[in-house]
Amino acid sequence: MSWWIGYSKIYSPYMKVILLIFLLILQECGSKPLDQTLPNSIYSIKSGKIYVYTKELSMADPKSFVIIGGICHADSADLKCFAKDKYNVYYNGTPLPLADPESFVFLDYGYMKDKSKVYYIYDNKNVVVEGADPSTFEIVGSEESDSYVYTKDKNYVYYDGDRLQDIDAKNFDLKKLKR
Repeated sequence: MSWWIGYSKIYSPYMKVILLIFLLILQECGSKPLDQTLPNSIYSIKSGKIYVYTKELSMADPKSFVIIGGICHADSADLKCFAKDKYNVYYNGTPLPLADPESFVFLDYGYMKDKSKVYYIYDNKNVVVEGADPSTFEIVGSEESDSYVYTKDKNYVYYDGDRLQDIDAKNFDLKKLKR
């Protein structure tokens, strides 16, 4: 409230009333739910509720709901849409039960991670990448003719979500790899 005291020395009593009314209007505008279709998305917000296509996502929190990555176009045949709110992480509107929404990030190429796990979703494969260290996990790249990418952490190298045997992660060089 100290900011109000500073303003009271500058503005006349009429300006104080106008400023107070303006602040009340701003507060009221921010409390009304907005109806919107999220850009290029399977999600929409109507009357303060989140919808996937036309089905209500009842457990979703509209105030904290954000799309975080993937392919979210409602007309896409290759739909892989990730969103989160303060309670859940969603994949195409379905909660991922083990994911931590606070630390969850979408990386790319079907990979994502949170503070304790690395996840891989691609071609109907939905897995936790076993043994992967989320704090050092990174996408390395792909060979020119390959549609999958190589990833690694401090211990292992992965391809298509699977750990590759007998490859040293510390010395892994995609340019020298022969498959």
